[in-house]
Amino acid sequence: RVATLLVGEGGPECVITVFPGDVGGLEANLRRWLSQMQAEVPDADLARFARAPETFQTEGGLPCLVYDFAGLLPPAKPESLLAAVVPLEGSTAFVKLAGTREFLAAHKEAYLSLCRSLRP
Repeated sequence: RVATLLVGEGGPECVITVFPGDVGGLEANLRRWLSQMQAEVPDADLARFARAPETFQTEGGLPCLVYDFAGLLPPAKPESLLAAVVPLEGSTAFVKLAGTREFLAAHKEAYLSLCRSLRP
């Protein structure tokens, strides 16, 4: 864990972690995060989701893939996740923010701003 940021008074944590390699690959990480939220989706839906992240270069020139799980999870599920995957040289950084769909929607621009600010 590189950093833990508290979002608002008593709000959830935004966690930045770095692991060696790709930690099992993109779909394995997406599936693990779904499991942490106690959610399941069909393999075809997960594969489609994995291929369609929001992508940009950070201010430090790093590629950043952002996944908004609100578009993947069933509408009845109130909790969701914003997760960024940032490949580094020999490792991968992850920026995760979990919370209710409403909370994440209200804080998504600030989350994206944090992701855009990343530097090596």
